Amino acid sequence: VKNISTKIIPRERILRVTLETVDPTQGQSIVIRSADNRDDFQDFSVPRRYDITEIPSGASWILSGSIQFVNPDFPKNSHVTLVAELELGVWTNPSRETIIVQRRTFDLQLGQPFRPN
Repeated sequence: VKNISTKIIPRERILRVTLETVDPTQGQSIVIRSADNRDDFQDFSVPRRYDITEIPSGASWILSGSIQFVNPDFPKNSHVTLVAELELGVWTNPSRETIIVQRRTFDLQLGQPFRPN
């Protein structure tokens, strides 16, 4: 998330990134790990919310990591749809009410190992 404004996004204004699966039952088949392996969520069937405290003008906040399929019974070549949303506090009530300002959908597919002949 990059603040391209000339003003700081203050602590009083909600800024949140949410990651969730479209089908909650599929969320139990994947985990997300942060780049430093600190966060390891075994159950992705509930939304994962990351609250950003503030972003100075021109600064960025980065969420990085990897997503891994962990359920050995999950069928090969199956898809999990992951949605990432960016919420921002509205001007009339910035600390309590939010609107989604960006939404991205990702399809993750569990492949099969390649075995050359």
